[in-house]
Amino acid sequence: MRKTIIGELALISIDGEIGPEKIKELKTIIQTLLLDNTLKIVINLERVRSIDSTAVGVIVYVLKRVRRVGGDLKLCVPIGDARKTFRLLKLDQIIDIFDDITLALASFTPHRSAVPEALRMPSYLTE
Repeated sequence: MRKTIIGELALISIDGEIGPEKIKELKTIIQTLLLDNTLKIVINLERVRSIDSTAVGVIVYVLKRVRRVGGDLKLCVPIGDARKTFRLLKLDQIIDIFDDITLALASFTPHRSAVPEALRMPSYLTE
């Protein structure tokens, strides 16, 4: 598991299975981020092939903790078994889930210029 700070964002990348050690480590990282007032968090699950109920539970726990203090959590979960699990449980209705890490990070940026061109609304629709 790796934590990267990018300005006021935190990116947490998880590899392999999310077992008891990684769950404990994730909770510790989240607690530290919240104490440091880092409230914009992306969890990158690109290298997690599948996700079990315990891992889903900890992500929901993290989401609640982050939102309780005014922050937000986004996930990067490409197509695969992990993505199917989130859809099946309808968690994609309460957590923003992205296929690409760049899009997940950009979703926190309020500035139009930081959003990739492909996602920008044409200016004639925003005027």
